[in-house]
Amino acid sequence: MYKSGDLWGIRPGVYSVDAQLAEAMLNLSNSTNDWVLFQVDCSKVSDRNTLFKCLCAALPMNPLIHSDRSWDALSDSLWGGLHDVRKDKVLIILRGAKNLKSHLSKEYQKVIEIFGDVANTLTKKQYAGEKVKSVSIFLVD
Repeated sequence: MYKSGDLWGIRPGVYSVDAQLAEAMLNLSNSTNDWVLFQVDCSKVSDRNTLFKCLCAALPMNPLIHSDRSWDALSDSLWGGLHDVRKDKVLIILRGAKNLKSHLSKEYQKVIEIFGDVANTLTKKQYAGEKVKSVSIFLVD
């Protein structure tokens, strides 16, 4: 049996989940001080520019980015922002995944790739040093 701080044993990575599971995890993460939670609503995102703005407004970025020109800049900034978070467990709930898949499929795939890379490298001491993180990203349609 998992402790509540384990969020039912969810490992770092990117997961497609239904709204009911996301809501349960949201409630569970709110009931414990072990996790930091970020919610991103991409249901109204219509292009790359609004996608970048949506992500940058909802997620910690370090350094801040001010344009949609570079996926690498977004990745590096997200990595730095999450690395700076004080807690070592992070849950990101991204709503509107269906909208992104239908209207911005290439950008959606790139965001998934970035989330996966960031979540993976933040678990490794060789990259994160003593501030390793467990980052789980839930994609909700």
